[in-house]
Amino acid sequence: MTPDLRQARVYFRVLAESVDVGGATRALEHATSFLRGAIGRSLGLRVTPSLRFEYDTTPDTARRLDALLHEPARGDDDPEDDEA
Repeated sequence: MTPDLRQARVYFRVLAESVDVGGATRALEHATSFLRGAIGRSLGLRVTPSLRFEYDTTPDTARRLDALLHEPARGDDDPEDDEA
């Protein structure tokens, strides 16, 4: 949300991996006026922010980092190389 409350970034995820993210983004953008109206009514805002939808990649990044942290270390730690 910007400081003047005129723009809001909405992060979203899809539950099914087979769903097209672009299609979900287009569907949300198509429903923007309905969503803005619902937000304005429920929050009682004088000015309802414009909504910008972005796919949330945080869980994917966290999963990738977790996999990297849990995989065995490779590289210069081989004890046989130290004896040579």
